[in-house]
Amino acid sequence: MLHEIAEKGFAQAQASLGHLYGSGNGVECSPEESARRWYKKAAIQGHALSQSTLAMLYHEGFGVEENNVEAVQWLQKAAEQGNVSAQSKPGFVFCNGHGVAQNDKEAAQWWKKNS
Repeated sequence: MLHEIAEKGFAQAQASLGHLYGSGNGVECSPEESARRWYKKAAIQGHALSQSTLAMLYHEGFGVEENNVEAVQWLQKAAEQGNVSAQSKPGFVFCNGHGVAQNDKEAAQWWKKNS
């Protein structure tokens, strides 16, 4: 039933499938294809938690090739929507230069959003 709803384009159902496939909860664990695929479908629709989770997958190389540039792009999308857990992370990324040019001013702006 969840697959059917997700296939119809409902972002929350897609995010739920991403979580199930990433954790192997009730289905075969498949981060390489299924988790990333479903999180990305939801993220493209603007589902902030999926955007943040997809960023983590790219940052850690979990089920995908590690790609900090891609991670930062998804993280910023989530943070710009007000996802509190994502808002402080771009600050660390810009402070340390992970996947982006090191930029203390940009880091400070992201940290201010979270305070």
